[in-house]
Amino acid sequence: MPEPQERAIDSTELGPGLVIALRRPDPGVRILRVTGELHETNAVQLRLAVLEQLVLLPRLLVLDLTRVSALTPLAVEGLVQAAQDARRAAIALRIVPPLGPLPEALHAKRHVFDLRAGLEEAVQQFPHI
Repeated sequence: MPEPQERAIDSTELGPGLVIALRRPDPGVRILRVTGELHETNAVQLRLAVLEQLVLLPRLLVLDLTRVSALTPLAVEGLVQAAQDARRAAIALRIVPPLGPLPEALHAKRHVFDLRAGLEEAVQQFPHI
């Protein structure tokens, strides 16, 4: 029986205020949806979640931050490291930023990221196998 196109695989609460849910809409695409506050205390957990996905060698990893309510500069540095890890592994990493104005810390590093306006745009050009 074929695997569903989109389903929640795991949802992990990482300390107060942060939840990361993993979705696989396609065997080569992984989406990490982050909900809550992303700050220096839990940014390491997000980076570890990213690394766990990168070792599986997807074609595309999307970080959906649309449900992130706070994003600190040190958390953005963790995202920079994740982008560098993805580049070294030759895996496309796209980020859907939090809703509203782009946080200043993310805006300052926007040249490092492949930012997309929404989840649909982030997974375009990666058709189902």
